[in-house]
Amino acid sequence: MQKKNKNFSLNSPEPENIPLNIVFEDEHLIIINKPAGIAVHPAPGNPDHTVVNALLHYTKNLSTVNGPSEPGIVHRLDKDTSGLMIIAKNNKTHLILSNQIARRQLKRIYWAVVWGHPETRKGFIDAPIGRSRKIGLRYAVTHLSGKPAKTFYKTLEIYRDFSLLELSLLTGRTHQIRLHLAHIGLPVVGDRDYCGRMVERKLQSLNKYNPELFSIIQSINNQMLYARSLQFKHPITNKPMFFSADPPDNFLSLIKSLLQND
Repeated sequence: MQKKNKNFSLNSPEPENIPLNIVFEDEHLIIINKPAGIAVHPAPGNPDHTVVNALLHYTKNLSTVNGPSEPGIVHRLDKDTSGLMIIAKNNKTHLILSNQIARRQLKRIYWAVVWGHPETRKGFIDAPIGRSRKIGLRYAVTHLSGKPAKTFYKTLEIYRDFSLLELSLLTGRTHQIRLHLAHIGLPVVGDRDYCGRMVERKLQSLNKYNPELFSIIQSINNQMLYARSLQFKHPITNKPMFFSADPPDNFLSLIKSLLQND
């Protein structure tokens, strides 16, 4: 009996009737607001029910620059990160947008709720990122095999034990924002991969002085990080484009709780 190819769905994703939150669309590109909990493209552990599966059901006009497993995908968001993404409908659009990203002409702004307070109100995090040698499928700040990675942050609000930060990417490494924030001692709330023991201690302390907020933090099932805005020039018309998204409901709920418990 011939064995079934387990990677078939990864290389040849099937259309699935999954709703897309479309913010903007024309004949060249689509802007979507991705919810947390859905992966961008098929991968081990997430072979289907992805943004790609939804796109294939929605339209046949998608770029092929990244191959059959990632049609239309110009840039990515982590599965548990929500927010704005650009989808290219053709290869010309895709290549121009990719060039804008490489030249840092396409601005992506993120918001994150983090544990702790930054030492300065704004600054750069410059730390190379590569594959973790300790844990498979994870990444780490490493000077041995890492690629250059830079993130700019600005403090928007300070709470008792938390901060609301605005972040922009100067490079686009996998898990960059989460890794960089954890590296400087400000892990993203709800990040199960890169929080570490420091957050365990903070949770124990929080439970003692504010059990209600402790319960709210414990109930969060995705990282409090979302792609808030996109700014770029339209790849065909050269018209300036700007899109922003309101925070997701659980992000807003957390902010309200932090304000009430400050």
